[in-house]
Amino acid sequence: MVLEELKSSMDSADTRYCVIDYVNHRLTVRGYQWSHCPPLMDPPQKLQVLMREKGDDFEERYQAQFQDLVEQLHITQNTAYSMFKSIVEELFSGGINWGRIVALFAFGGSLAVRCVETGMPNLVESVVEWITIYIEQHLQTWIIQHGGWFELTFTKMNAVNSRNLAADYINYRLQKHGFSWENRPSIENQNNGLPVCQAIRAMGDEFEERFQEQFDCMVNQLHITQNTAYPTFQRVVEELFSNGTNWGRVVALFGFGGAIAVQCVEKGMPQIVDNIVDWVSTYIDYTLEEWIRSQGGWQGFVDFYSRRHNNTDQDNPWDGSRVFKLGVLGALGAVALGAILTQRT
Repeated sequence: MVLEELKSSMDSADTRYCVIDYVNHRLTVRGYQWSHCPPLMDPPQKLQVLMREKGDDFEERYQAQFQDLVEQLHITQNTAYSMFKSIVEELFSGGINWGRIVALFAFGGSLAVRCVETGMPNLVESVVEWITIYIEQHLQTWIIQHGGWFELTFTKMNAVNSRNLAADYINYRLQKHGFSWENRPSIENQNNGLPVCQAIRAMGDEFEERFQEQFDCMVNQLHITQNTAYPTFQRVVEELFSNGTNWGRVVALFGFGGAIAVQCVEKGMPQIVDNIVDWVSTYIDYTLEEWIRSQGGWQGFVDFYSRRHNNTDQDNPWDGSRVFKLGVLGALGAVALGAILTQRT
């Protein structure tokens, strides 16, 4: 009964109030006071606290890229809305999920901060209106169909931390290549006994063995540098999942993350390894999580691996799916080709 009442209250939460609370939170964190901020509840409601936490997590993971994006916008009174609109339309061009909704809040908060920093505090209220209107006109139906705002409280797979999984696999790949990850999190002993970690390692090994020659060739052609590492990762992963999601592609995500981590260490850029862990885990949390939960969570992956290990043909992720092969290698090939053509021009 209490749960249903909470769900009902969250579903009827005022979207505009939630946006106001988040924008004010971002301004406060950056040391600015929003003089025209409407009155806010003290303490904030659970939904507002949750949005703050998820937005903070998103900005922390993508801080450098996010800051560069906002600073490059060259916002003025006349261009602010058109820039907001074009970025948000691009953000949701691939569909709607909770991760992208969190990104909308995070972008709005960063945009508001940028407006204050550049002497345009009057635009903060406009940013709030733009976000609110976009949600009500384009996202509200999806939110209602997916359990309302209340569902956002269940978009973390608490039993297993995706960042721990990414860190475990990348550390495993580095060790197999004879490298030591100096900054690795102190989770190795905890993860060693987890069936999901063992399953990801085993499937990752199988993936690399089956596609080793093509995979190594493609990764080597990417010519990763400090400046190109994230854009390269992003383009490959977006292409990888452009035709849908399956466990084979999830394994390929880990495999690709491990491969570029190894290459970064080989090229004297070990500091990027921490970033790669964040990129992999963030993509899982904000893009794949809903699908993973629909498949039974990470336990569903363990079950999938068990069936695969026991030679159940119906769950074969490699031989039975030509689309998967083309998706993985085609993604790498497209980015590698782009890098080669860029260099030649």
